[in-house]
Amino acid sequence: MTGRRAALGLALCLLVVLPGAACSGPETQTVDGLVVSVVGDSPVAIQSFELHTADGRTLTFTFDGPIPFGGNAFPGQHLREHEALALPVRVTYRVDGSGPTERLVVVRLEDVILSPSPSAS
Repeated sequence: MTGRRAALGLALCLLVVLPGAACSGPETQTVDGLVVSVVGDSPVAIQSFELHTADGRTLTFTFDGPIPFGGNAFPGQHLREHEALALPVRVTYRVDGSGPTERLVVVRLEDVILSPSPSAS
């Protein structure tokens, strides 16, 4: 019984001490901006896109396969509409690699909900 209790205690300790260390994936970041170009073999096969941010940066994003969508989130194919209509996009991404091999990989795309401007009285 003592060995079993020790193992249970160790397991409980690991759950408390290391909740994110063993289970979390790569850290993600989020940025808003306007889509300035979309690269793809067809309207539905998007390989990458460029996003212009409010602080003047132009970031290039790629995909590592399909991304989840629903609610405010949308699939990559919808980027062409955002580009054509100059609608802002929120990109959640992870950074793969470093230096010259660094890639910004899309995890989620969302519509940026614009608040209505106050009406002039």
